[in-house]
Amino acid sequence: MMTRFSILTVCIFQAATYCLGQDTIRLDKSVHYSSSTEPYRSKYFASCAKYAREVIVFSDTHKRIEYCYYYDNERFCFGKTYKLTDDSVLDMDEEKWVYKKQGDKYFVNRFFKGTYESGYAISLMPFETTGIFTTTTSDKIDTLWTTDYSADHQDNPYDHPKYEFHKTRVSGKIYDAKKIDELPAFLNGDSIKEISLRRTDGCIGEPFYYVRTMTFVITKEGRIVNIEQDYGNFDLDFCPYYVMDLIRLIYQLSPVKPAKVKGESVNVRWIVKVNMNDD
Repeated sequence: MMTRFSILTVCIFQAATYCLGQDTIRLDKSVHYSSSTEPYRSKYFASCAKYAREVIVFSDTHKRIEYCYYYDNERFCFGKTYKLTDDSVLDMDEEKWVYKKQGDKYFVNRFFKGTYESGYAISLMPFETTGIFTTTTSDKIDTLWTTDYSADHQDNPYDHPKYEFHKTRVSGKIYDAKKIDELPAFLNGDSIKEISLRRTDGCIGEPFYYVRTMTFVITKEGRIVNIEQDYGNFDLDFCPYYVMDLIRLIYQLSPVKPAKVKGESVNVRWIVKVNMNDD
């Protein structure tokens, strides 16, 4: 049975504007945010805004948590549904993590789009990550990147974790693409010139963020390593997810036929065009 609670109103007054109270239906106590705790957001509202964390409790192991603001009698929220499906799996809107309690933290990991990701969380509902998260290849041989959540706080969505992309040590000379005799290719013989991935990262503000080309090394064994943005303006501290999806997509192209010089397989630095509009 749902219970109605009155929101603690915190207003931003500008000129002679007056902010009225508003009730919201919820099933658990709210955490209220004021303009002093979310200054980045508050400057965008002409009159006043109220903030709350709405927690809908279905059971001890099934909750939905939304972070909302209320402005001009409208409610704007973003959030996730959390469900512990058994003693070791957390399902967040079909994003599934395996977890294990270790002291006052949880070790969490998942296989996702051909990669393995692992790290620690200080809570599961909500899923609050902490410290270093590592994303590796599925065989865990190469580290693709790490994400540092040390500066990221659940109550401030404008804090950003720090991202670092890693380089795998490649044995032998790495050739420029213009100095090879035989181009690398997919196993079916098709050329490796372009990849397509529609933008779903949500970074649609101005200036428009784009990626035109990605670069990586194709080893003499046909493995793809050291993937990074070549020509583009994605700021990984603000908008990393499209680049991360590109890296996962490129990684999954392995193995490929390596480049050759005088009939011998060699390492080569390769560049592919990125089509951001096609599926």
